[in-house]
Amino acid sequence: MLIYNFKRSFDEWRAARRTSDERHYRFSFKSIMTVCICTIALMVLAAARFLNVSIPLLSDDAALMSLIRLLLFLPIIYCAKSIYSVGLKSLIHLKPDMESLAAVGTGFGALLSLYSIVLVVIGQYDYAQYIYFEPAAVILTLLMVGRHIESGYTRQIGTPAKRLHELLPEYCTAIRNDSEVKIPIDDLAVGEKVLVNPGESFPCDGLVMSQKASADESMLTGETVPIEKIKGDRVYAGTVNAGSFVEVLAQEVDENTVLASMIKSVEKAYNSKKKSLGASERIQLVFCSGVLMISLLVFIIWLICTGGFGKALTAFVRFLMIVSPCALGLAVPAAVIAAVKRGAREGILIRSPGILETAKSISTVVFDKTGTLTVGKLFVTDVVPLGTTAEEVIYLAAALESHSTHPIATAVLDYALKNDIIPPECDVFESVAGFGVRGTISDDDVAVGKPGAVFIGENEGYATVCRPYAEQGKTIAAVERNGKPIGIIAFDDKLKPTSKVGIERLNKMGLRTIMITGDSRDAAEKVAKDLELFDYAANVSPDKKADMIEKLKYGQRVVAMVGDSINDALALASADVGISISSGSDVAIDSAHIVLIKNDIRDVPRAINICREASEIAKSNVFWSAVYNAALIPVAAVAPLIFKNTAFDPILCTGCMLLSMASLIVNTLRMKRFNVNSTLRHKSIKKHGRTQDVRSGESE
Repeated sequence: MLIYNFKRSFDEWRAARRTSDERHYRFSFKSIMTVCICTIALMVLAAARFLNVSIPLLSDDAALMSLIRLLLFLPIIYCAKSIYSVGLKSLIHLKPDMESLAAVGTGFGALLSLYSIVLVVIGQYDYAQYIYFEPAAVILTLLMVGRHIESGYTRQIGTPAKRLHELLPEYCTAIRNDSEVKIPIDDLAVGEKVLVNPGESFPCDGLVMSQKASADESMLTGETVPIEKIKGDRVYAGTVNAGSFVEVLAQEVDENTVLASMIKSVEKAYNSKKKSLGASERIQLVFCSGVLMISLLVFIIWLICTGGFGKALTAFVRFLMIVSPCALGLAVPAAVIAAVKRGAREGILIRSPGILETAKSISTVVFDKTGTLTVGKLFVTDVVPLGTTAEEVIYLAAALESHSTHPIATAVLDYALKNDIIPPECDVFESVAGFGVRGTISDDDVAVGKPGAVFIGENEGYATVCRPYAEQGKTIAAVERNGKPIGIIAFDDKLKPTSKVGIERLNKMGLRTIMITGDSRDAAEKVAKDLELFDYAANVSPDKKADMIEKLKYGQRVVAMVGDSINDALALASADVGISISSGSDVAIDSAHIVLIKNDIRDVPRAINICREASEIAKSNVFWSAVYNAALIPVAAVAPLIFKNTAFDPILCTGCMLLSMASLIVNTLRMKRFNVNSTLRHKSIKKHGRTQDVRSGESE
């Protein structure tokens, strides 16, 4: 037990320290503003010296000017202190990065500057040219700004598991000793009975003890039509009671429920993603390692040739200041900002820009059906009268459905309103579990229910009328008056107007478009055929969706998932790139890297194009920044021998950095002119081995 407690304490300490280090390295806005102001002030003083502009009290007093520059630099080095700790740690582990280069260059530059200030104060004014606060300040400021931007998009994109927890009520009504007692949900035990009010979430997995019930299980299936339950049927924690009061016998509680299993799966998928080392990071590693080795070589050569440690150190500092790749540190953040801004203009919210590198290589796009490709609600598509008129069928059905909140009722009432059909008053209304609704209208007994419950006995032959609509995957309701069928009403979801164009563009881009839905095979097949999808799968549960996503990754394929509902959360978390629509559930949005604000499927190819262009811009920024700084290496190493010290005033070191930044900005502006509607096949799309059949899971 002692060993266990010690290990636990050590693990907690290590986790707390890691969290503290990460938080410490996220520069605050206050720190950023402080270093920017101080750097601008240093640059103004440097520009005044370079242009021979007189500053009262300062220009004539080199010692005072040097001390003022020191005072302006101290806040910068204090705010950037974490750069030194991170940079030196990386250097010790032989993995030098931008922080390592900045820490070594500005650190030795600061020491040389302090030594020079001491000499200036005692009267040796020639040493003022060896004060390198300005280029050091620019290096630290640009690096801090870049890391501040990066820290904003490398954090976790959301907390989908927390959102799933919110589906459960805090309290439930348990039946104890024949009385109703409100208890915390954590106190509910297996075998207890609970009473669930209409509109409340079920607090456990259990069996329905009432004669009838209705459950909205869209959380699990994604489908909008509530499922009718009878005594003995199973309900699940987190789903919603869509009917009247229900008594439930608790069978699974707490972490044993289906919802708890979903939460664990989402957390596992969400936390299992590992960030790979991108091209820009690899270039930085190689370049920074090379610069440090060459700078050390420059120091040794100058030490041997001149025999003076001071001159060798000065050459070492000058070299690092001139070739310090400040633009390299901002190459990726600049592309990220451009992508986020362009996405916002197009109604695309890039919540996790860290996936830009991944998104460019997307080869397969998986869609949910209900609410994503379709509107997500039922509409009346067909009214088939039997011995009467279509208006009469809707007239009577709407009278009954005006007392119900079922999605079928909403569809009937919407249809009646659009066709100027005003339903009469319903004298008596009753909802019948497993059947539908009944009532009395002007002394006529009217019912709207399932065809299997209405077309029985002598009316059984009418069931053949439903067959063509059932084969199309439509939901059907039968209407009868005084025991005689008078018509059927067919319902179906509708495709979004933008779905067809969006899928066409993805197909032209060379991407595989696949639909995975919990809906029936007939309904899925119809949608897949209408949209010309590459493949589809139907009757798929949320956990199976995630399994299919993993199979689609076979051969190192990059898979994007587009969804909107709670049951898509696990698939969104499992996919390489998760895309949600803004009208979807909070859980889906929190699980997604990209959110489509306009709920427009055409924005899926636009989002992919923006990610591709941003990735290309980032690569070219990194490449040209590295080329620019590499070209300065021989200049920085040998030019002081030719030009002595005149050409290497610190202001010119700073000018080299700003020139590199200018080229980076110009290159990044390409994003503004980029055509987001392009359907060109991207060079990053490659075939990796065999593909997977989404329905069978077998390799093709």
